[in-house]
Amino acid sequence: MTTPAAPGAPRKTLRVGIVARVHTLDPRQARDLVSTLAVHQIFETTYAVPRGEGAAPPVLFSGPLGEESPTRRSAAVRPGIRFSDGTPLTAALVAASLNKVEALREQARIEAMGDRVVFTLLKPNPRFDLALTLNHSAIVLEKDGKQLGTGPFVPAPGSTLEAVRLVRNPHYRAPPALDEIVLTIYPSNQDGRPEALLRAVEAGEVDFTTMLSRTDAGEAKGVRKAFQPSNSTASLYFNTERPELRSIDVRRALAMAIDRIALTEVSYSNALAFAATSLLPPMMGTFRDGISPDIEKAKALFAQAPAPHPTRIRLLTVWAPRPYVPHPRPVAEAIGRHLAPLGIAVEIATPRNSDEFFRACERGDYDLALGGWIADTPDPADFLEANLHSEHIQTVGAGRGVGHINLARYRSGAMDEALRRFREDPTLENRSAVLQLVAREVPLLPLMYGPTVVVSAWRVKNVDVSPLGVPHFEHFDIDG
Repeated sequence: MTTPAAPGAPRKTLRVGIVARVHTLDPRQARDLVSTLAVHQIFETTYAVPRGEGAAPPVLFSGPLGEESPTRRSAAVRPGIRFSDGTPLTAALVAASLNKVEALREQARIEAMGDRVVFTLLKPNPRFDLALTLNHSAIVLEKDGKQLGTGPFVPAPGSTLEAVRLVRNPHYRAPPALDEIVLTIYPSNQDGRPEALLRAVEAGEVDFTTMLSRTDAGEAKGVRKAFQPSNSTASLYFNTERPELRSIDVRRALAMAIDRIALTEVSYSNALAFAATSLLPPMMGTFRDGISPDIEKAKALFAQAPAPHPTRIRLLTVWAPRPYVPHPRPVAEAIGRHLAPLGIAVEIATPRNSDEFFRACERGDYDLALGGWIADTPDPADFLEANLHSEHIQTVGAGRGVGHINLARYRSGAMDEALRRFREDPTLENRSAVLQLVAREVPLLPLMYGPTVVVSAWRVKNVDVSPLGVPHFEHFDIDG
């Protein structure tokens, strides 16, 4: 049980600044950065994302996955873990929770045997442990119409998605120093710039945020700043289901019309450091796709490409600033200017929130999409599959979407096979084969990379943010 604060001791409240509402507190549905930040404080996965090379550290299991055969893995549940209502964690509850995750059911048969959870792999995956670190693999107890977790915090009474407030989980095994966490929304300007959040940070109204770009954070005064390597990539996705965009020559012409360094200058003063040369972010290695801006060659290629040619394009943008595209509206407007010499008029569609964005993605209601992906494991195979595998196309009513961002709606047997080979044998040669195919068929154009930018007040101590940018608030403390 949590030890109550000493009488008269000040309540330790961490004020977290965000730029959009929390979409959901269901870890199996959390697809955006803000929701992921919240659910990680309430629910836990069986393994944590490793901070370097090697196996994923156990959290709810007592040790690493034991390899009983080439296709069989198992681990024992860590004793003494309880959900927030006091229910003990058991292997049966872990298996029941994981069996509700479609992405896991596609990979393994999951069952409880005594105090162990057994995974029988349906297809080879040398890093299956990383699949158990994803937030949609968090362990959930559904009880009395509620979703309960084993994490350090729980939603406070009266908390809503528009005003999330978290308090200590009374049954957490190591009581956190913080009494509560308050997430406050500071909406961005119409042009996508987070000026309200920046002002709140400088005014001392916000203790912590990861929602500012490197350039925006550079303007903040009187706060601590930390920058982690780029772990996300913004891309311009070409909807390959559109007749006007089925031609590789058309897509390549559009890609050659876009100057990625000029686009990156919209968000970063040092554009060369963040302009993309590959789909994979720098933390996962380097590759050059060889696509260079050349408007005259783009015009010639566009003119000789098979009809139909696009003349008016609907460009869907993300609903708010993301780490990979801090200023979505100005970047979208710049894309429009770059495509104008090809005789293409660009209509920009900016959803009001994440719900609208993902509904549009499911319908394929766009020609181009300005979006991106934040790595949720250190495995480049996961990053590439999320963006490129034909099974990862979002569709209406399919019950999918988490971990799926193939906004190019790209179906390619050759790509699926290249991804399979890289998954089973993660060599540089197999990785290059995937990236070379992206460069050749151009289902998307990587635009810029996004670093994790951590801004915190000086009174905040023990700031702990994972390599993938997720804060562990159970380790935080506050002075005074």
